[in-house]
Formats: sequence, structure tokens, C-alpha cells
Amino acid sequence: MDFSAYSIDQIGAVNLSEELNAWVGAGTTWRRFWLYHRICREAYQRREGGPPAGSPAGRELVEKGVLPFERVVPLEDCAMFSQAFSNMLEGKYGSLGDIDKTVFTLAWNQLRAGSLRRLLPQIFSSERKAVIEQYFGSYFQILGVSLNRYFPSPERDVSFLWHRDYEPPQQLHFMVYLTGASDAGGRTEVLDLESTRRAAESGYSYPALENRTSDLEDIFGNAERIDVVRPELEPGGGMLFAAPRNLHRGVLPVEGWRDTLLFLLMPSPIPWDERAASNFPTILRGGAHINCSLVNPFGRFSPAAGASHENVPDWARLSQMEPAEGLPD
Repeated sequence: MDFSAYSIDQIGAVNLSEELNAWVGAGTTWRRFWLYHRICREAYQRREGGPPAGSPAGRELVEKGVLPFERVVPLEDCAMFSQAFSNMLEGKYGSLGDIDKTVFTLAWNQLRAGSLRRLLPQIFSSERKAVIEQYFGSYFQILGVSLNRYFPSPERDVSFLWHRDYEPPQQLHFMVYLTGASDAGGRTEVLDLESTRRAAESGYSYPALENRTSDLEDIFGNAERIDVVRPELEPGGGMLFAAPRNLHRGVLPVEGWRDTLLFLLMPSPIPWDERAASNFPTILRGGAHINCSLVNPFGRFSPAAGASHENVPDWARLSQMEPAEGLPD
């Protein structure tokens, strides 16, 4: 198989040879994104003359799969997005005390989209850009971004139990907490990669929805030495975490609400800002999240077709980015 038989155009579209297209189409989601990631790493090294430079923060993300940041978005912009959310809900329900749902996603209008575009260079500052590039070994891009509000609820949705997103490992989440992250205000809790691998070795990696648990002792027995990242962040703080590779769970607020700006990231053959210059309208999500398994990253990001997403290969269950040797399943 000639894995070099592809081309990349000026907006970052990767076009495969007929033979490579057939190979991808006959395989799995895991194979499709392994090849795309490989191409993105090759593109980075051709353009930059080598792999991304290392840094302590980048190594922490590579080794743990999770990394918090103190300040990502200015307070005034956090307040602006949150107020827009409250205005929408008050217009629909009349009072925030009459809300009968747990999770809402705010649609993007021209004003909010313009504010996001203005903030992107700060959100993906040179420091954070370098960290993400070190994690992937390549450039990255925004697959989707959404504004979400979470209210207290006695109900426990499956997202609020320990789980890993059923996606290829090339998907990375960047959660910006517009109202902060705390015990009372809610947050996302994440196990580091080592603990997640231990869970996978004991049989808990991608459990069926009915088998998910909120109790780490159900997974580990004695959970005293498990490294759980529980971010304590002021409004505007954020956290990178590898949702398909790290066990995690959402924690709803006890009072008030939790507002977040959620970015789904993946590798790219060109820098994130060059990619966003051409695809910015397509990344704005006002409804269901778009995940890697739903798209074919080759060509112009058509809906995925012809590739299986049924079986997680052993290397992915153990939180690896790719097989240690050989080709992916």
C-alpha cells in the first residue's frame, strides 16, 4: 500500500488516491483516522522541518491526557455569552426557575459568532497551540464548537457516569468554563491515562450504557490511589482532555447553572487558523455535537459512509493513539 499517494490543497482538504480511498472505505473508523493523523503529522514535518517542540505542559497532556488552564476567555466575554443564554431562556420560559430540562445548547447568531471569531486567537494562544500540536504531533483544527448550559437535576444522564466517548482517539475536547468549575458549580472530572488503562485492563473501557457507574470503587475496588482531575477554575478557565482515551464524567451544578464553550479538536494538515479561515461557518454547532465518527476527514469532510464503527480495537481500548506496530484494524 502506497500511503504517500495523497495531495493536500490550500484549504487543508486531503485527497487520496483511488487505492487509498478503497483501503479506507473497506476498514473501520479507527483505520480512517489513523491514516488521516499520519498524513497530518507528515504535513507538519514537511512544513516545519521536524516534529513539534516539546514543553512541560505539552508533555503533561501527552502523558496524562488532561490539562487545565487558569484563564482562557476574558471575564467580560464569559458574562456576554452567559447573558445571551439567560436572555434566550427567559424569552422561552419566562423565568429561569421554570426550566424543565437539564442541558441546553445556544444557537449561534451573527453577534455571537463574531465574538467567537475575535476570541479564537486568544483561546488558541501560542502557548496552547504549541501544547495541542505537541499532543497530536501535528497541526490541529476545530471540528465543532458549541455553547451549553447545565442546570441542577436529580436525574443522572449517562454522560454524568464514568465513560469514554466512543470515538477514534484523534478527538480532543477543550472545555471552557464560562461560569467556572467547582463542587457547587459543576465541572467535568477526568481520570488520567494510567488510571484509565488500569480500568480497561480490568474490563471497564467502553461499557454499555446500562453498565456505566458513578462509583470508582465499582471499577477499581479500592480507588484511593486513582488520579482524578477535578478542576477548580474561575470563570474563563478551561481544560483540554482526551475524551475517547480518558475516563471522565460530567458533574452537574448544585445551584444556579454551568455554562461552557466546548471545542472538539482533531488533527489537521495545515495550522488551525488557516483551516478556520475557510471552514469557520461549518464549525458552529447549535444542536447535537458533531463527532469524528460522523465525518470522513478526506476531501471536504463529507458524512462518514462505508466504514465500520462497531468494534473498538485492543490498542484503542488501552488508550493508545495508534497500534504499537503494524496497521490498524
